[in-house]
Amino acid sequence: MDKALRVFEFVCRATKDARVVDISKALDINKATVFRLLRTFVETGYMEQDPDTDRYRPTMKILSLGNSVMNKMEIRGLASDIIKELSEKSGESVHLSIKDGVMAVIIDKVEARTGTKVSFHIGRRSDLYSTGTGKVFLAHLPLNRLEDYLAETPLDAHTPMTIVDRTVLKRQLDEIRESGFSVDRQENNTGISCVAAPVRNYSDEVVASVSLTGPSVRIEHNIPRLSELILDYSSRISRKLGYHR
Repeated sequence: MDKALRVFEFVCRATKDARVVDISKALDINKATVFRLLRTFVETGYMEQDPDTDRYRPTMKILSLGNSVMNKMEIRGLASDIIKELSEKSGESVHLSIKDGVMAVIIDKVEARTGTKVSFHIGRRSDLYSTGTGKVFLAHLPLNRLEDYLAETPLDAHTPMTIVDRTVLKRQLDEIRESGFSVDRQENNTGISCVAAPVRNYSDEVVASVSLTGPSVRIEHNIPRLSELILDYSSRISRKLGYHR
């Protein structure tokens, strides 16, 4: 059971489709066992194998399980009306995300109603270093955990704007802590930018991030107004979670 769970989690957390040999090497489980477990996951509908590359990836069946869990999450329910109002007020799409290991995961969203809109699906996973939401989480990690992350995580360029210099990234994280919000200027997707801020619980822990996402030409032109909105509405969600500082 332990091996099955480890293989299952590895494929789900992988940023690209996984090969048997990669899973075997990373988890120190022999290839025959990995293959047998993957076939079980395929047969039960939780994973699929690409016929051209023989690589494995999770299916939407896993997302349906995740959605069942997320529906029970206190933060999603408490934030629902607030992010709807934020979307209406800003005119942009809103995403509510949590941190899962070294990735940010969208747990709820509200799409902009008018104009050119940008929206990502619930369950979408993104790198922390290249997204506004992710940088919110990084900025509020304890220093030792941040240093571990920077030492262990390759900063691959998703676009020409991705920050791949650790010194530059650390300086930006300092600025995020100072201002209270972060900005993604086409760092994860060309032509798409976002403004994000942390959501805290009663113990001052950053448990989520809320972001405004849209076309870069519009977002970056309106950062002063959008940052004011995101700070206001993220604070409202935080107060719902018992944060009163």
